[in-house]
Amino acid sequence: PELALAHYGYGRTAAILRDGAAALEHYRAAVEWAPQFGMAHYALALTYRAAGLPNRAATHLDAYRRLGARRPALADPAMERVHAFRSTARDLIDAGARLEAQDRVDESIARHLEALEVDPAAAQAHINLISLYGRTGQMDSAQRHYEAALNLQGDRGGAHYNWGVLLARERRVDEAVVAFRRALDVSPFHPQAHNNLATLLAQEGKLADAATHYRQAIAND
Repeated sequence: PELALAHYGYGRTAAILRDGAAALEHYRAAVEWAPQFGMAHYALALTYRAAGLPNRAATHLDAYRRLGARRPALADPAMERVHAFRSTARDLIDAGARLEAQDRVDESIARHLEALEVDPAAAQAHINLISLYGRTGQMDSAQRHYEAALNLQGDRGGAHYNWGVLLARERRVDEAVVAFRRALDVSPFHPQAHNNLATLLAQEGKLADAATHYRQAIAND
């Protein structure tokens, strides 16, 4: 019952068969078991909208805008044992990324910290830890790894982007706008940075500027 991908697939099938009640039930189960499942939030939003519940739809559309097309990974215990034999910093970062995809955030943080013990200059570990610590509400730790990533690699688009997402979640809009602009200075074709910046600009009423970045997000995705 905890397999979010199965609930999502059942919800899609129910939607095709025009069984709105079953679609709602299983899309809700998908996001309950995997809160970072962006596509399930999107499907649930559309289903709520079709059911005449726009306020509930808006909540899940907001989650989708934040999470994008993220899908949970299937746990594979056998492969996890295989990967445990590999211990380079890159291997540990990859293992941490797989754990994050399964919403095992604390374990993912531990793997990334192990990667930094193996290679203190592993910038990608710092970049990933920005969002991981953000998900656990540890802003001080997230900021520490943001600054460490920049010190190691100079201006890094991924570091600025992850920090911007975290700032936007904390409603620190002005700082988030700056972070997304810095991300685009480094990576001009980053569609999510364009999209997130556009969303913040639209909220501030800067519609022409927001439209420009939405178009660039579409063009670069």
